[in-house]
Amino acid sequence: MVKHWAIAIGINQYQFLQPLRYAQQDAQALHDFLVEEAGFPAEQCLLLTDASLPVADRSTYPTGGSLQAWIEQFCQQWVHPGDLIWCFFSGYGVCYQGQDYLMPIDGDPADIPGTAISVRSLLGQLDAIAAETALLCLDMNRSQGLPSDQPLGTQTLECARQLSVATILACEPGEFSYETASLHHGCFTAALLEGLRFGKCDTLADLDYFLRDRLPELTEHYWQPAQHAVVLVPLGKGQQGILPHSMVAASTWNTLDRPSDPADTMAALDSDASRGYMSLQAPPQAGIGLSTLPVTGHPGTGDSGKADPSSRSSPYQILERLTRRPASSTTQPAPSSPLSPQSPMRDPEAEPEMADSVFWRRLLVWGGLIAFVLCSGVIIRNKAAFTGQPIDNAVVSTATQSSKSTPTPMATVATSTTGATATAPVASPTPVPDKAAPSPPATVAASDVPPTQLLPAAQTALQQNKSQEALRLLNQVPANQQTEQYRNLKTQAEQQVNQDLLQKARVTIRPNQASRFNQAIAQASKIKPGQPLYDQAQQDIQRWSQVILDLAEGRAKQGQFGEAIQTARLVPKNNAAVYGQAQQAIAGWQQSSQQQKANQALIDQAQGSLRRGEASSYSRAIALVRRIPAGQPGYLEAQRLTGEWSNIILGMAELRASRGRIQAALQTATLVPSGTPAYAQAQKSIATWKR
Repeated sequence: MVKHWAIAIGINQYQFLQPLRYAQQDAQALHDFLVEEAGFPAEQCLLLTDASLPVADRSTYPTGGSLQAWIEQFCQQWVHPGDLIWCFFSGYGVCYQGQDYLMPIDGDPADIPGTAISVRSLLGQLDAIAAETALLCLDMNRSQGLPSDQPLGTQTLECARQLSVATILACEPGEFSYETASLHHGCFTAALLEGLRFGKCDTLADLDYFLRDRLPELTEHYWQPAQHAVVLVPLGKGQQGILPHSMVAASTWNTLDRPSDPADTMAALDSDASRGYMSLQAPPQAGIGLSTLPVTGHPGTGDSGKADPSSRSSPYQILERLTRRPASSTTQPAPSSPLSPQSPMRDPEAEPEMADSVFWRRLLVWGGLIAFVLCSGVIIRNKAAFTGQPIDNAVVSTATQSSKSTPTPMATVATSTTGATATAPVASPTPVPDKAAPSPPATVAASDVPPTQLLPAAQTALQQNKSQEALRLLNQVPANQQTEQYRNLKTQAEQQVNQDLLQKARVTIRPNQASRFNQAIAQASKIKPGQPLYDQAQQDIQRWSQVILDLAEGRAKQGQFGEAIQTARLVPKNNAAVYGQAQQAIAGWQQSSQQQKANQALIDQAQGSLRRGEASSYSRAIALVRRIPAGQPGYLEAQRLTGEWSNIILGMAELRASRGRIQAALQTATLVPSGTPAYAQAQKSIATWKR
């Protein structure tokens, strides 16, 4: 039986590079779609982000070593021939010495081959699986802090062609991949999810056709330069499914329904068949614009070549649907996997797509029904006014009656001539019972219930899902009445109360927000020893405490020692093991923070000593920053400045030599310190000028 696997990697908070905003969200969203909507088993899908939780006591923090280990285990142990695997990456990429690399969270620009992940190696591992379809989906951002000697993605595409691995790049080589705050995603991931969720893209050919038109429209709509995805499909695999068969069978949008140019198709086949792959890069269809994007199906065309307006939706409707999740779900048992226990899966057909006309029809129906209910309520509450009877709030009592008699209401009457007011007795209206709106049952306090009725009342409350009320009633049961029934009812009540506590705690959590994990721990800590779900609560507290410490360590690796210390202090004391690790880390970070301040003072002093056009000031500044030892905070910044300043000194020397001031050039070049990036060139220039 074909199994479906997925690895989703997303990295925001890089240790040595400018943070990204939505790479982590991209990976999380694709993982959630594959599991909750596409039908991938949750235990066969792995999420590796800054804040992803450990799996089977193994870290999912996306360091280079962790990513390599997880990918190797997937490719060598778990995925078998005939399976389907998605491998998604959103983060920084770099082309270094002609080779493309993916940057893990600890990728060091000073040591790219030693800390980054080779795309060629990753493609080789996917090719070795011999899976039915191995799909590599790369959203590689380019950073100005990373060296690049040729367009990123060129080598990736060449390797993918040679190995016949299906590959999708978020942009063409030479383009940039853009993020937008309006979507809370990268533009590529937003278009990808839209195609998978609403475009019925069940094959690589479907996906290529959709992305080719949609991604440039999406980027231009959000005032970004046009971005074009590249979909490289091995020959013969364009129509193979990339989603579970249940979704492929339900699809009504396939390439047989699409208008296409036979000449374009034959040209692609003729040019690529000899190399064993097919690159689906046909020109976009005419008549497809921003306001006429197909969503529920591929538009038909008439003699004029224009799309049928009835099958189109605006981009605003599409973006609204992009964030909508199915309304209902079903669960089914999942096969065992080394990643996690059984997990419920959502039925991808639980919520059929609703056309715009159906939406407005339902809106009118429900709006009319709500208006009718509100009007009925007004009429019922003001029945006396509508029937000509006096209104209760105009009644004023003018006489004191005995406790057994009913007071006579007095109506205030204004005279027509003087405007003075007088009071007159009026008849009290006979109350009419309201059968349409019965009063809700009042909650009975435990103290008002006879001791003999506490157990039945608690049982009734449990049946009405009022677990808190049931527990209050049971706590009032006398000791001599605490029978087996009492113990069973109390266990049920505590089970429900504690389940609600855990659910509230889990809803509180937000990725990458340590304070939310701390609040969740406080909720779970309300479950006491001996109560139902206590062990589960302790496991959650242990895991959430570790997440807080992981977040603190991630911030410390970025040099944010103050934030790391504040984060680590959120680890609760009742978790002795993690709390001890946090306290030990805090002590180390406090020392590192002091070193950081001292080293930053050196850097500031060096930068303040620079004098424009004075080479010796740059040489003295280099000597200052070289006092920062390797491994201490600020060392990488010092190394960067050393390289920059040594090149400035060499530039001054070459400028003076070009003006014929050879002696001044020689004196300047000798100021380039040894061990700096410009030193070797400076020595060559000195030898040339001396001749």
